[in-house]
Amino acid sequence: MIAAFPDHATTSRRVTKNFETDSWENCESTCAAEQLCSSWTYVRPGVKGPLGRCWLKDVVAHPIENQNTVAGVKFKIRMD
Repeated sequence: MIAAFPDHATTSRRVTKNFETDSWENCESTCAAEQLCSSWTYVRPGVKGPLGRCWLKDVVAHPIENQNTVAGVKFKIRMD
């Protein structure tokens, strides 16, 4: 699930990785490839530096509206 303006805000201890990137699609695909990633937030260029920034998180927090972000949740199949 991808949403245009929410931010899945979490404390910094729940962030598994953050890095500069030029697209939210790269943020989403990196989360998909990371086992510990449950959700991600892409911050648009100019907000946290000249490039966009991706934050991978190990939890899915309640989304909050933020015009400077694109966020998503990783689909996981449960085998319980």
